[in-house]
Amino acid sequence: MEHTAHINDSARASLDMVILRTLSLRDLRGYGIVQVIQQSSGNEFLIEEGSLYPALQRLELNGWIKGTWDVTSNYRPARIYKITTTGRKQLDEDAQIADWKGVKSCLLYGCVATGVAFGQQPPHDLPSGGIPVDVCIEPAHELLIPVNQAKPLVSAIFSPIGVNLTWHARLTDCDQSARTAFKVRWARRAPHTSSAGALAAARPFGTSDTSITMYEVPLQRFLQQYANAPEVVLAYVVSHELAHVMQRLEYHSASGILKARWSYGECYRMLDRALTFTAADVELIRAGLESNKSKIPSQKAAPQN
Repeated sequence: MEHTAHINDSARASLDMVILRTLSLRDLRGYGIVQVIQQSSGNEFLIEEGSLYPALQRLELNGWIKGTWDVTSNYRPARIYKITTTGRKQLDEDAQIADWKGVKSCLLYGCVATGVAFGQQPPHDLPSGGIPVDVCIEPAHELLIPVNQAKPLVSAIFSPIGVNLTWHARLTDCDQSARTAFKVRWARRAPHTSSAGALAAARPFGTSDTSITMYEVPLQRFLQQYANAPEVVLAYVVSHELAHVMQRLEYHSASGILKARWSYGECYRMLDRALTFTAADVELIRAGLESNKSKIPSQKAAPQN
């Protein structure tokens, strides 16, 4: 759901100034901004995904902050935001939040009292060694970015919930796999029977047919909205469909990666790798994978490494 249309000017300005104040302390990515605000407010406030990233984009357009891409200590891309000279001047002119302690009394749209940590995977017990899954994905023909750029990001999304992905470039490799395996193929466009805006389709109950079909033309249009990191957004689209076939369910969550339609704010939250599976989704993914293991023919030969 989009909330930004209902934000009045004073609330939007308050949120902008809180972000500027936070960035005046040090350069941060989106996740770090939320953590500082949460800690400084005594864990009383948390900015919703639908307001943070539109605010960051708004501040960049105003020239008050600047975002640049960097690599974290885990070799993952992250967008780092820093306040500009113009932003500091604007902050100094705003007496409303000259004292950081005044944050609690500001009207902050999108801040809610909650104990849920922003951008962290829900708590769960990881299976020992993880659940091995083979993914066979053929090359895309019309997509303007290499699919290989998204593969490690997809693996990084599933690894924290105890699912270890091994990638293969041929669909036939999945036919020979002795483990749970899913195929990903490409089609130029979605069929006429698909819902409007469909980017891909999953076959959660398929066994011999292709498990996932990605639609190149609509997907390419979608990725063009996020030209700075299309491989990150593509990774989330692939992860969404893989979660469907892992769960073996026609099911969408109210939030997170398995939400039916991501909001504008959720798509920008992906750029900070902050969109995750819900706790319920994690349990359904595990249950589906454990169920699928019992259906794998025992006569399949294990792949040679």
